[in-house]
Amino acid sequence: MNNDGFIMPKKRLVWALLAVFAVLILGFAMLLRTDLRRAKSVDPAAYTETLTGSFKYLCEVSHTGGAAVFSGWALVEGEKFESVDTRVVLYNAEDGVYLEVPTTMSDRPDTRETINDGINYAFGGFYAFLTDKQLKYPLESYEICIAFRSNRHNALVRTGQFAEVTA
Repeated sequence: MNNDGFIMPKKRLVWALLAVFAVLILGFAMLLRTDLRRAKSVDPAAYTETLTGSFKYLCEVSHTGGAAVFSGWALVEGEKFESVDTRVVLYNAEDGVYLEVPTTMSDRPDTRETINDGINYAFGGFYAFLTDKQLKYPLESYEICIAFRSNRHNALVRTGQFAEVTA
């Protein structure tokens, strides 16, 4: 006890509590990281819209370090981006499962070279990856689909493109 009546905690107890707290934070971070990188099953009925010929996309597939990497862009020609939510989804006809690949949005200035109508489509870019361990079948047997919920759309577009390595 010091002069003002405060009882000093034992240093060992404080260090032990700090260590437990640090382990809990690291454990939570690892769980979150694992969940964010996990492919999830998707119900195609949740997508109620069909996009017409104005929907454009590019998806390049590469494979490195035991993971498939998808990079490209998706957009509706003539629409400026107000909101962006684009996901890569893989479809396997053998079991009928749609698998959402963890996807992040990325800046793709090359959209201006493809569609030059004065609208900035650069926000339509995406980057997605998943490890080979998450795939039940060979990568090439999956059709690439685009889950497009940007600008209040709600469409799951089957592209007809299979996930063959292109880059």
